Amino acid sequence: MPLHLSAAGADRSERALALLIGFATFTMSMHVLRLGPINVTVSDAALVACLVLLVTRQQLNHVPFGKLSFAWCAGLSLMLGGLLVSSVVNGDPLRWINVAAQYLFAWLLLPMVLFSFTRERMQRCTLLFVYGVTASQAFSIAASYTLPQGTLTALFGPGFVMGNGRLGALTGEGNWNGAVIAFAFPMLINAMQRGNIAKWPALLCIVFMLWGLVACASFTGFGATAAAVAITIGITSPRRLFTVGLPLAGLVVAYLVSGLPLPGIFEQRVAGALTSGDLSHAGTFAGRSQLIVEAWKLSSETILLGFGVDRYREVSTLGAPVHQFFLLILTEGSAFALCGLLMLMTMLWVKAVQANRVSRSDGATAVAVLVVFCIFTSAVPHMYTRLWIGPVLLALAAAARQARPQDWIEGTARVVRSARARSRARSATKEQLA
Repeated sequence: MPLHLSAAGADRSERALALLIGFATFTMSMHVLRLGPINVTVSDAALVACLVLLVTRQQLNHVPFGKLSFAWCAGLSLMLGGLLVSSVVNGDPLRWINVAAQYLFAWLLLPMVLFSFTRERMQRCTLLFVYGVTASQAFSIAASYTLPQGTLTALFGPGFVMGNGRLGALTGEGNWNGAVIAFAFPMLINAMQRGNIAKWPALLCIVFMLWGLVACASFTGFGATAAAVAITIGITSPRRLFTVGLPLAGLVVAYLVSGLPLPGIFEQRVAGALTSGDLSHAGTFAGRSQLIVEAWKLSSETILLGFGVDRYREVSTLGAPVHQFFLLILTEGSAFALCGLLMLMTMLWVKAVQANRVSRSDGATAVAVLVVFCIFTSAVPHMYTRLWIGPVLLALAAAARQARPQDWIEGTARVVRSARARSRARSATKEQLA
């Protein structure tokens, strides 16, 4: 703690930090709650306030990934550098500034903020994230039944309840809503395993999140949720996966094929693909597949130089960005940018696997949340909005034994001292031989 802060001032700033990070994680999924037309949410504002307070208190963890922090920065620099060079040559550098600023905030500053708190604080924040997703579903479901479509659109935008009836909730888009629900389920299971949430509140969260999952009619969200739940239970308690998970999955499948009533949009976009096994019935799968095939063909032209940020939609004959994160980075930023992204993804997986050494339950949650993130890399384009990487970093921060800056400094100093000692020993040996 800085010496110039009084004990009372330190306590106040500590409480302010706890409130700000709690509010930021509670509202992290609520993309509709933005500060005007720009892509800055109330959650982002709270995270910036946390950043300022942590810097003031000299507690910002500038090496959130420990020894991997340098490699993380190198990967991010490579990705953004590839996008920059491609945008300068072929695109709009001003658009790159906007996108790069958001990636720097989401992929560089956000991990510094989240890994500055203790594991215990982050574990409480994962539960707050679950509560936020649940509140979003409950509020949006109630509003959709009580207010007309026009009023909802005027208040919350067209994605709150989409034109085809899909529930975007406070996330603002149907697939995004399915994603945050998929992120939240393993966090809820983890909180139940730790005893941080009572049975009835947990049941209420499950009911509203399942209701929201059906109402958003996201095939990707439905599949990601099933995978995340199976992974979480499978790693922490394999026996329950067979005694509880499989019977439950059987009940779901039986209901789908029984012909019992389902929301029309869910039956159209999700149930049909599940019962028939034909993915062409799964939402916009066919359209996204066409974009992916086109992007793969175009990628041969972008090995050394991409089209530039946001220019894929101009090059594409379909007039839309490819909804595949890796292919979009490759075509807009070149193979160099893709290598940077692959470095970042590799380090996320390393941290998730390492988390299992600290706690199997927390590690399982981190792995499940990262699996959800990877699934959605094939469903959305750029992923700088904080509701994507935020839950992943939150789960990792709640699972990992955080590396402190002084640990990294001390470790580096030990390496330097060891290298100097070996150098002196070699010099002494040479002198003796001479």
